[in-house]
Amino acid sequence: MIYSDEHQYVYLAIPKTGSTTVYNWLYRNYGAKTVKGRTILELEGRDEGKHEPFVPKEKEGYYTFTCVRCPYTRAVSEYLFHKTFNPEALYVRKAREMPFEDYVEWAVENSWMFTQSYFLSWAPRVDRVLHLESLRHEIKYLMFTGKTPDELGHAMKGKHPMPWQDHYTERAEKFVTSWAKTDFVWFGYDKSVEDTV
Repeated sequence: MIYSDEHQYVYLAIPKTGSTTVYNWLYRNYGAKTVKGRTILELEGRDEGKHEPFVPKEKEGYYTFTCVRCPYTRAVSEYLFHKTFNPEALYVRKAREMPFEDYVEWAVENSWMFTQSYFLSWAPRVDRVLHLESLRHEIKYLMFTGKTPDELGHAMKGKHPMPWQDHYTERAEKFVTSWAKTDFVWFGYDKSVEDTV
């Protein structure tokens, strides 16, 4: 969870939905801190407290928002991220050993990946849902901003060797479509890799 007492907002940062980009923008413009009260400079690249889905009682009245992402692209992003993370972690070894379709099934079965709707089920409420695909347009509608946002930037650390669609076999598409069915419905995404831009 990311928040500002001065601007009275809570940002529920779902992993792999542009959360680092949004956090950096909030930090530069609206005094963002993590749930542990640390700023982005104090975190030194760590995610400590950033992805907490819980809202403390004293902040339940704050304007609460989140950002979501198409489940197809989010699953690939998570897979590619896990391949490059801490080499000692089991999920990293599995991501490096397995093709995407096997890894997604393994990660879901072993609770290394969760849906966006599950993450948000822990929040008392969400006032606005932004979509990563149209974030530059939607972010200006946040209640506390009152101005056109400055450059959002992009926190992506590297280029991916192939388009995200190339990771999808028929089996992988069926699995992600079934696993994330609530996300597709709640957040208005197409249930087809072919139809996803």
